[in-house]
Amino acid sequence: MARKFCNLHKLISSLIISNLVLQSLMNMKWIDYEDLIYKHLQRKFPRAVIQKNVKRIGILSGIERQIDILCTSNVLDQEIVIVFECKYYSSKLDIKNVESFLSMLADLKVSKGVMITNVGYTRGAIERTLREPQDIKLEILDFEDLESFHGFYGGIAHKDENGLIFPCPMDWELHPNPPISSTLAVFSRPGKTWQEAFIEKEVIYLDLASKSDFPVMQDLIAFHEKETAQKFPGAQFSYEEFINVFSINGTPSVLRTGKYQQYKEIEISAIVEFEKFYAFFVMYVSHKVAEREKKRLAFLVKKSIPIRYVTTK
Repeated sequence: MARKFCNLHKLISSLIISNLVLQSLMNMKWIDYEDLIYKHLQRKFPRAVIQKNVKRIGILSGIERQIDILCTSNVLDQEIVIVFECKYYSSKLDIKNVESFLSMLADLKVSKGVMITNVGYTRGAIERTLREPQDIKLEILDFEDLESFHGFYGGIAHKDENGLIFPCPMDWELHPNPPISSTLAVFSRPGKTWQEAFIEKEVIYLDLASKSDFPVMQDLIAFHEKETAQKFPGAQFSYEEFINVFSINGTPSVLRTGKYQQYKEIEISAIVEFEKFYAFFVMYVSHKVAEREKKRLAFLVKKSIPIRYVTTK
């Protein structure tokens, strides 16, 4: 069976930010800082429409909103919109900055925003983005990390003709095609190898299964439950549908929670049914952050796009 992962980063031309540019940030004016980011995004995403200093009327407030940089792209007939906020401050971004930007995103009905800072951010600012209850994904990036920004989508994974375009959640790193059976992609914390992620049980991985092997979702669930129980005797599972929370245009989805005697972390799996195949994202996290981390899983599920993968000779 053909299985392959394609990293979209390598398909897009990129601008390497030199040390000289980074060193000049301290002496740069805010308008030059914003222009530098604008030009970087233009080069990195040549197929996207990149606009600077855009004015839009808020849908909820009815007042004019100013957007530093607006990026729009079309992925498989789906419009993807990202709003960038360029913060050139003398102190770190804090919760107030984050809440103000989240409020603007909600007012504009935009589900993805990126704040770029020249001086870093507080831990409270990051925690606030993770606990946002609305369907909004917000990333905060240091300027020097702009090159690693995943953009509109993170990668493409496929088994034979069944393929999936998927994003990379904030504060996670994507590992392409690890040498593990039944695993097409692995997400770890930044700086961790995929091996370390599995050992430390702080990992997300992706796999696909064809409906020719499992005609109905219950077949797939029963197979995985039996296989897992053999490896981890005493494992306990609970299931719930999450169409209202994790919906992909009404696509049938199931959330599985697994508890194991062999380790303290829990497994949260999102199983999504498409026309020709199933996709499942599996996450291992501690009990303390399980509810918060479900939002990352929801983001992955909701923003993934099924495709028919065709190779040409």
